[in-house]
Formats: sequence, C-alpha cells, structure tokens
Amino acid sequence: NGFGIRTNLRYARRTFDAPGSLVYRLTRKDHEYQANASIWHNKIAWKGLVPHLNFRYLKIDSNMSGFYSRKNMQTFISVEKQF
Repeated sequence: NGFGIRTNLRYARRTFDAPGSLVYRLTRKDHEYQANASIWHNKIAWKGLVPHLNFRYLKIDSNMSGFYSRKNMQTFISVEKQF
C-alpha cells in the first residue's frame, strides 16, 4: 500500500586503551545505545523523491559520567530516491 517503516537498534561497549589524565585516573568504559526509526508513504512522493520522517535516539553511559555520559534525541526529515 506504499507505507514503509525501517528500524535499527545498536548496542556497543567501548573500552579505551589508556587511563584518563585530567581528573579521573580510570580507563574509560562506555555503553552506547542507539535506536533509529524512519517512516514514509509513497503517495507523497514527487518525481521519485520520497520524504521520510526520521527519529534518532542515542544514550551513552560512561564510568566517567561527568565528561562522557549523555542522551541525544533528533527528529528530522530526509528525502530518498531509489534507483
């Protein structure tokens, strides 16, 4: 019927090689969580260009939380064309 949805989930554990040098004397270890979602409908295409409504969420939990832990959410529109 022309309606589409795409989702993507990602988890990563990052361990850095050297300890910090400013405040913490620990080796940095992060847990990263990311989720992406995109929805679209082909009925609103124009000359083969299809607008997509996108959502992206990122969360980083770090053992050096004062410097590196954060959350980020984005909502944006992109335009795609398939060949």
